[in-house]
Amino acid sequence: MHDLQAQSQAWLLGGNPPEFPLSADADVYGLDNGDVLVVDGFDLVRVDQMGNVVWGRHYEENGSVVIINHVCERSDGQLVMAIANVTVDGVSLGWMRTNAQGVPQAASFFTGQPFPLTSASISLHTDDSFTMLCIMVDQDGNSFDRVLRFNASGTLAYACLLYTSPSPRDRTRSRMPSSA
Repeated sequence: MHDLQAQSQAWLLGGNPPEFPLSADADVYGLDNGDVLVVDGFDLVRVDQMGNVVWGRHYEENGSVVIINHVCERSDGQLVMAIANVTVDGVSLGWMRTNAQGVPQAASFFTGQPFPLTSASISLHTDDSFTMLCIMVDQDGNSFDRVLRFNASGTLAYACLLYTSPSPRDRTRSRMPSSA
């Protein structure tokens, strides 16, 4: 379990707007009950069907910013999101599950050493298991694309390496012919 903290914003109650603007790259996710989540990477805001701000959250781990890449709603109303932890060493990808109010319940970072550049998206299945596509680029420009499947509790079911660059067949010591 990671020490993720949800920092509630001052605009949590009364439907008042935030004291700062969201980024232009914000995404909107519709929820089953008609509410929407607005995510700009750094902040997560829930807006009800009448347009009132229900709550807003900003996430950190040990003083480092947690970036929200993508959000899905589970059948029980909890949220599952692809996240990234940004430190001076780089970026680590992971997932976080929150309750319906955006308060962290469980999280895991799984990329090992931080990468300079990462991206992730998440897809939720009907049984509340989820799949993530993770793209990681190391300091030498090598890319590693993986599909990761987790069960509903967040335990890794499988990992599939889709692509790596340079490709192993591009190396002179590879047994795979370049025409393969």
